Amino acid sequence: MKQTICRAFVVSAVLVMFAANADDGLQDVMREAGDTMLMMLPAMRTNDTSVLTPGAGQLSALFRRARPHFEKGSSATLAAFELLQARLADATDNPYNARTSLAEAFELCAGCHVQDTRIAPAFGVSRLHELNEYEAGEFSYLTRDYPAAMVSFGRVVETSKDRRDRRNALDRILVMSIGIDPDLATGVVVLEDLLTSGDLSNEETRLVEGWLQVIRPLASEPGQRQSPLQHSTIPAMDRYMTREWPSFKQFVSLDGQQVYWVLIRAQLHELLRENASSPQVPRLLYWLAVSDRGLHYRFDNSLSSRYLERCMTEYTAHPYARTCFEEYQLLMTVAFSGSGGIFLSQEQHERINRFRQLVFGNEDP
Repeated sequence: MKQTICRAFVVSAVLVMFAANADDGLQDVMREAGDTMLMMLPAMRTNDTSVLTPGAGQLSALFRRARPHFEKGSSATLAAFELLQARLADATDNPYNARTSLAEAFELCAGCHVQDTRIAPAFGVSRLHELNEYEAGEFSYLTRDYPAAMVSFGRVVETSKDRRDRRNALDRILVMSIGIDPDLATGVVVLEDLLTSGDLSNEETRLVEGWLQVIRPLASEPGQRQSPLQHSTIPAMDRYMTREWPSFKQFVSLDGQQVYWVLIRAQLHELLRENASSPQVPRLLYWLAVSDRGLHYRFDNSLSSRYLERCMTEYTAHPYARTCFEEYQLLMTVAFSGSGGIFLSQEQHERINRFRQLVFGNEDP
């Protein structure tokens, strides 16, 4: 496992440091947010609402101060920001659901950070002494200190008895290995070190082997069209997602599909960074919604639904706005379906109809 940790620093070496050229005001806000999260993470494990509820309110106020920064970003960034604020409001207003809402809020923070390939080790290991190893890894991951996160999550795999913490740690290691400025060759080394460490259970061994069955051939033949990283324009990525990925996805294990979704999402965000003002952004928003659903299986009021809403409201005349509506309607239907049928409320029906009218006008969809 020590070798794995060393390799993790190789992964981090390709990332861009976030320091001198950052907006000073934003740095101050994020540093305060980090201090608040540092206080909240131990309370997440014990579900101490006396800490979590006011902490959620503090984070919401801090992020409101940072809103101008998020508004300068892409449609996807703003969609994530708005959902983050909704989750923090849920945690503030409903103490009984605070832990769940905050877990989702923190995941949104982590998801945004891994999109921009930056490291910001602004807190230091000495600040983490009140956290257990898993919490220290999560804090480092949330605040973009990926080298420290790799060390902590490596120790979780070595020592933790908590099955869920171990699985989450492995998922984080996968994303840091191949999903941030993807370097598949290094990812193979990191995951192979895990396999030979002797720290994995039989179930975890099968998981990592399933990941490697996909990553090894993609790393050895980086030019193959099955790799999402080879499609460097929006039309090419759209063709890949429409034609190629569905044709071979059925032959890929569920563990292998997780690898593909991580790489697909990384490439979609790379294209969005490079083409933020392109009129073809709706194609990226649609596929980001599909990839988020593929990774997280969340439906109503999810990041996936927020991407689709952005697509429909900002790019109403684009053909993909209609595709986004169809996906949105599917999400809502699945979210409120059960063995007894579909249970969409009047409000949810009205939301769907508003978007239908916006996208199709008086036409029949």
